[in-house]
Amino acid sequence: MQDDHAIKELLNAKEGEQVQFKEAKNRFDSSEAARICCALSNCGGGKLVFGISDKRPRQIVGSAAFD
Repeated sequence: MQDDHAIKELLNAKEGEQVQFKEAKNRFDSSEAARICCALSNCGGGKLVFGISDKRPRQIVGSAAFD
């Protein structure tokens, strides 16, 4: 299962210039998401991941921030 492997990799990834985690359980400011995406883009690309805690050990918490 590729999805399981990808999620495990994300859970072990180091947060920084290429990956940003946001719990965003119930909501998240879309302008803040845009700023983060611009910063990631300026660093050569990356991933903004919602629904995973940013503190270790990372946990999948789910997100209902966006439709």
